[in-house]
Amino acid sequence: MTKEITTTGTSEMPSLTKPETLAAFSVQLKQFIVTQNLYTPIQGKNYVNVEGWQFAGASMGLVPIVDKCERLDRADEIAYQAEVTVWNGERIVSRGMAICSNKENKKRNFDEYAIQSMAQTRAMGKAYRLLLGFLMKMAGYEATPIEEMPQDEKIYEQKKSEGTGTFCSVCGEEGFKKKDGGDCCPNWKKHKEDNVKFSMLENKEQANFAQSLDDIPTIRIDDFSVTEEDYAK
Repeated sequence: MTKEITTTGTSEMPSLTKPETLAAFSVQLKQFIVTQNLYTPIQGKNYVNVEGWQFAGASMGLVPIVDKCERLDRADEIAYQAEVTVWNGERIVSRGMAICSNKENKKRNFDEYAIQSMAQTRAMGKAYRLLLGFLMKMAGYEATPIEEMPQDEKIYEQKKSEGTGTFCSVCGEEGFKKKDGGDCCPNWKKHKEDNVKFSMLENKEQANFAQSLDDIPTIRIDDFSVTEEDYAK
């Protein structure tokens, strides 16, 4: 089945110099990102893939150019630094620099070409972010491309895909497997900060019912059982 994107009815190209065009375009941008599944949820926040940022830039006549991508002189390490400029006509309107290394978590077994490519991808996302971060916020997303997020912050999404079949009594999110094999809510950090105790329920209906109760007590957590190590494989 072909995915279709409905336009907002705005015929004028969105422009940074015409704020009135950006509000309408942010709706179209969100629709494109959702339809093409170009975002990743992490800790209750949504981060857009670089392809989503490219769509935003292309729709505004912005063109990214890789100016430099060089291997860094580091012993026993494959590391590249890339620099990307974003052009609007004949003017440079943004610039981004980024590094990728095989010393990073999840990059240790990458081939050299993949390290080089990721450095360019990150630099492109950074250049777009410096210019269009506010636009992504208007569309309801975080102003940081997913490629810039630390690898350990992405682990929860990988574990979530395992599908525990249990749901948080507070936020309703499906759980992930902890290192010890138990189930836990992906938003446990927020619940801990809010001093709210949660439990993992066997089905979504139970979680929705729990959320609908107005008299659920708020309980301080003095001995919270989840730690950062629970995110490690």
